[in-house]
Amino acid sequence: MQQFVPAKKRVVVFLCALAVCGVAAFTLLWSWGLRAVRVLDPAEYTQQAPAGFVFDTACSLQDGVLCVDGYAAVEGERFESVDTRVVLYHAEDDTYILLPTQMVESEAARQATGLPLAQYGGFSARAKASGLEHPAEEYEICIAYRNDGHNALVHTGRRVEVAQ
Repeated sequence: MQQFVPAKKRVVVFLCALAVCGVAAFTLLWSWGLRAVRVLDPAEYTQQAPAGFVFDTACSLQDGVLCVDGYAAVEGERFESVDTRVVLYHAEDDTYILLPTQMVESEAARQATGLPLAQYGGFSARAKASGLEHPAEEYEICIAYRNDGHNALVHTGRRVEVAQ
């Protein structure tokens, strides 16, 4: 005797499979968006660098990928929230390019501020040089700093030439 799967059961299985595919697609798009280089509106940052602001950056170009590592923190200020991003500024056309940035622990940040929790002020940004608006040109490295109520876009004065 042959058993038939009721129609309701097939519909439930189909809807579950559809939901899993939808979640997977959303996750992939979200992940891609987090790693995308995009233009930044400097008007989103309304303050100057806070007093006691310290930073350091190191840049390199490895296999066509621009790498910016460093830290940013305010001396004497604990981290309650962390949102630091690396931004490239192209002076010729006044364009700010936001790089995908992740927070990393930084012993140098802790030493610079003297605070144990400042180690969370480290960052690491990566972007393909070919994906930038003006490859093979010079950019100034900026830091978009939205930590602990601050909202500043800080020009570091450091420059990097990006060549493909």
